[in-house]
Amino acid sequence: LLAEMFHDEQEAYELIEAENGEEAVRQIENGRDIVLILLDIVMPVMDGFTVLEYMEQKGLLKEIPVILITGETIQDSEDRAYSFGVADVIHKPFYPHIVKRRSSNIIELYQNKR
Repeated sequence: LLAEMFHDEQEAYELIEAENGEEAVRQIENGRDIVLILLDIVMPVMDGFTVLEYMEQKGLLKEIPVILITGETIQDSEDRAYSFGVADVIHKPFYPHIVKRRSSNIIELYQNKR
């Protein structure tokens, strides 16, 4: 679903998808020029918080903005996400145009920060 939202923007950005958190870490390790990560908390094999822990240990959260996607309504999860330094948290169900707008804004902010 997320990849479909950005289908028309593929000329500007290459979309990389991961089926689970472990695969996401492998994609991050491949060293591509990643401008944004949309990360779900609930994933098989390795959850989103474990991916964030990996990124924190490697110092990647300062370089790559992360938008956390969650279906949880528990405030603790959102607080925990922000404590890692995620750029934003979006709750499911979400509106595709809002996700695209927030993503574009965050990419622009981080690119201007560099």
